[in-house]
Amino acid sequence: MELTLLADLWDYLAVEKHLPGKLSLKVDLAIRNHPKAAELSKSGVSGLAAIRKTRMNIFTRTLVVEYDTALLPFDRLDALLRCTDMEQMRSMAEQISLA
Repeated sequence: MELTLLADLWDYLAVEKHLPGKLSLKVDLAIRNHPKAAELSKSGVSGLAAIRKTRMNIFTRTLVVEYDTALLPFDRLDALLRCTDMEQMRSMAEQISLA
């Protein structure tokens, strides 16, 4: 999973809990209609190396992202998640992906 995907789908996501190495997001069921929604369940192998694992549970409407804090520092991801401007959020996500 790429972090830019979070920016693309942010209208459907809300941070439920964020601890170093583990991010839990609440997912709006309307996300099912978005063409990029299927990419949420892909693990770090095909995306950002820092993403270890993703788990999507449609019944509880949660997405859990486990990540390596050595490759993706908690503070950088937390700043991205708190960003209110979508263009800036996407830019931050791209910068993190390139680092």
